[in-house]
Amino acid sequence: MRLEPSDELKWVHRTTGEDNIFQATAKGQAISYLEEEVRPVGRSAGGVRGINLRVGDEVVSMDVIRADISMQPDLLNVLENGFGKRTNFDYFRTQHRSGLGLKCANVTPRTGDVVGVEVVYDDTGDALLISKQGVVIRTPVKQIRKLGRDTQGVTLMRLDKGDAVASIAILEQESDPLNIESSP
Repeated sequence: MRLEPSDELKWVHRTTGEDNIFQATAKGQAISYLEEEVRPVGRSAGGVRGINLRVGDEVVSMDVIRADISMQPDLLNVLENGFGKRTNFDYFRTQHRSGLGLKCANVTPRTGDVVGVEVVYDDTGDALLISKQGVVIRTPVKQIRKLGRDTQGVTLMRLDKGDAVASIAILEQESDPLNIESSP
């Protein structure tokens, strides 16, 4: 794959050919478009544009909204200064790729930029937030408040002065891997 000197490849996701692609930017824009709009290109090509970026913005998350799952997912938004929220995917209409997208978070100096957006299909599992100073918290997804697109969110992580959220991940609820039943 050909990349510009300032570009990085950060995500690769398997798709079915019928899914929606979701991308979010640091400045709070997000786009959802049909996978079929991404035309096949040669192996050495750089690909096609998914979202049109404003000056100073960058893509911070990419995920796949699966067409073969009937339930509508939520999007878990986490911002640098510890704010976050869940927003139902219904708030994001499908657009054509290469647009500016829709606002997914109200980015202000108080909230900081968007660190990441994760797709969650139900209330199970935990959100793992890691700060730049190495502080880690784990919180159940079901405890994160659902809010609209153009909101700052609620405090998910309290940070020391000079610290910021560096990364997020979703830990899926595991079934019993050893198939051991609990005793009554």
